[in-house]
Formats: sequence, structure tokens, C-alpha cells
Amino acid sequence: MSLPPDSPRVLQVIADGAPGGGTTHVLLLLRSLSASWELGLATQRGSYLFRTARAIGVKCYEIDPFGGLAYLRGPNNLRRILAAFRPDLIHAHGSRAGFLVALASPRAPVVHTIHGLHLLRRSPLARWLAGLAQRYTNQRTDFTVFVSDADLSLARKHGLAPPEGSCRVIHNGISPVGPGEACSPVARHVGFIGRLEYMKDPLLFLDVMASLPEYSGEMVGGGSMEPEVQDVIRRRGVGNIQAHGALPHGDSLRRLRTFSVMLVTSRWEGLPIAILEAMRDGVPVVAARISGIEEVIEDGTSGLLVDSRSPGELALAVRRVSEDLRLRQRLIEGGKKRVQEQFSEAQMVRSLQEVYGQVLQVPSRARVVRRQGT
Repeated sequence: MSLPPDSPRVLQVIADGAPGGGTTHVLLLLRSLSASWELGLATQRGSYLFRTARAIGVKCYEIDPFGGLAYLRGPNNLRRILAAFRPDLIHAHGSRAGFLVALASPRAPVVHTIHGLHLLRRSPLARWLAGLAQRYTNQRTDFTVFVSDADLSLARKHGLAPPEGSCRVIHNGISPVGPGEACSPVARHVGFIGRLEYMKDPLLFLDVMASLPEYSGEMVGGGSMEPEVQDVIRRRGVGNIQAHGALPHGDSLRRLRTFSVMLVTSRWEGLPIAILEAMRDGVPVVAARISGIEEVIEDGTSGLLVDSRSPGELALAVRRVSEDLRLRQRLIEGGKKRVQEQFSEAQMVRSLQEVYGQVLQVPSRARVVRRQGT
């Protein structure tokens, strides 16, 4: 479908294009907004997101992974992209992309979505530096979106939130029907989907599975801990766990639909899309209780939350969901209803378009800061 010639141009910017929640979110926006906005994407060169977005007809631009020397050349590279695409609005996703856009000091207004306050879990020095970067980003951003109430509260507590009126919470949303064919769950088959990083605690998943020898397990995701996960599986001689590494989103969903239970062992989260997809597709979720997940799962109604990070306690919850068929059915029905009513794609996209319209119409503090060069 062709767009009117005066359609606003929006450049989506995300530093990491590997499979994951942020990538899934951006792809959903690229598909959902294409009827009303002319869209471009700047992301990691050769990444899964870059290839997938280009295949659906989005104009794509390459940026280097944001680290090392890229901190020096990244802003100039982004300025060249901005000159080529000429956006009316820029939407940055994640702290790295937000900081990169701030350093480039564009003329176009900027919306920044924070997909989790990961900086608060770093070492004291790294946290201080990241806090400086976040405050600088806030000054040069017109509007900030948080994906959970918990993250906004944390940001305010630590002095990392923009002023009232220039930020709001917009929960992640997903489409009502996932792509691909339906699959039948495998009995006593427990799944993990997420990046193999410290925040997701994949080693706790392995510890839980060690308490469930009669169950099979499956892990989908790549990351810096992938060699360690593979090594632990090999050293323990665990034959009941498969670790696939990172998979394209469609393949990941196909694996998800074979789980009888999805186990989430994260130490912290923003608002995880994988949980929403499991609930939508009828896969009951057991999760360690943390703030971002509490906004999605109503304990005992749309999933089970476990207060302890004890492998034994989590294993007990997995057994309950697998063996108590009434509980299982209640969680499946409650999860589907929860996603439909509170985490729909339509609701999320409508809220983001409201933000886009507000930012495009109202002169902003951030643009004054950029003009003054402060």
C-alpha cells in the first residue's frame, strides 16, 4: 500500500539487532506503523533485525555495534544516516541507542524507549558512568517511554527519570495471534527462552532441571554465557536438556509451543515479551517473582510466581503446573485473557502514536538544549 507523499518519516534506532525482546518489539512496530508512517531502521549491520526488516521492505541503514571505537565514530555515522533519511521523528530503543542519538544531536525530535533499567545492576563505577549517560540522554530527548511502572519508579528513585509530562509507561504489546502453525505441547517439557546473559540467570534454569530428572528441558537463546551453559550441560552429563542458541523469532515461537511449562529465572526485567507470547499461545508460565514480571502475571490466575530463587522451590512450582490439571487449565485461560485485555498490539501502537503526535506538535525543552549546544 502506497503512503501519501506527506506521511511523517520515522527512523527507528536500536543498537543490537540480535533475536530478543527488543528486536521483536521493533519488528512489530515496523509492521504496525507502516500504514501511516514512512519508516526507516538503523541497526547493527548484518544482524537478524537488519535482514528481516529489509525483507519486509523497510529502508535499512547499518550502524556499528555500540562499543569501543564505535563511541567515537557512531555519532558521525548516525548523522550521515539522518541526512540520507531526513526523519521527522527519531525513536531510539534501549540505553545505547538513546545515548548514540543524543551524541548525534539531531534536529528532529526524539522519542526514547527504555526497555529495562539494566544500568542499576552494574558495578558502582559503571553505574555512575551509565547514570551520567542516561541524564545526558534525558536532556536531549523529547519524550521517554518506560515499559513498566516498576522501571519508571526506579528511575525516579535514582534521579534518572525525565520531568513529569515528558515520560510515561507504555506496556509492551503483542499481536493477538502469533505467526506460524500451532504445535502440541510435549508432556513434562520445560522451556527457557531468553538471552543467555547474567540478568536472565540461565544457570538457575539448569539447576532447576537437575531437580526434575524425569522432565526434559529446552533452551532457546544466545549470548555471552552460551559457552558456559554448554559447558555446564556437558560436565553434568545432562541428557535431558537441549540448548539451541539464538533462533529466528518464528522458530523460537515454534519451540515455545512445544513447552508444557515455560520457566523464567530472570534476576530483573523490564517487561518481557517472551512471557506475553507464552501466555497468548497457551503455555503456562512459572517465574521467579520480580517487579517487571509482577505487572504481567497475576499469581495463581495467569501464571505462578515463586518468591524464592531456590531451584527446589521453582521445581516444585513446575511440578504443580504439570500435574494439577485444573490449575494448569486455569493458568492457560487466565494468561490468554490477561494478554488480550492488557497487552495488545493495538493498545501499545495506539499509545505510541499518541506520543509521536504529541512530540511532533509541541516545541520541546530537548530541542532548545540541542540548538544551544549545551
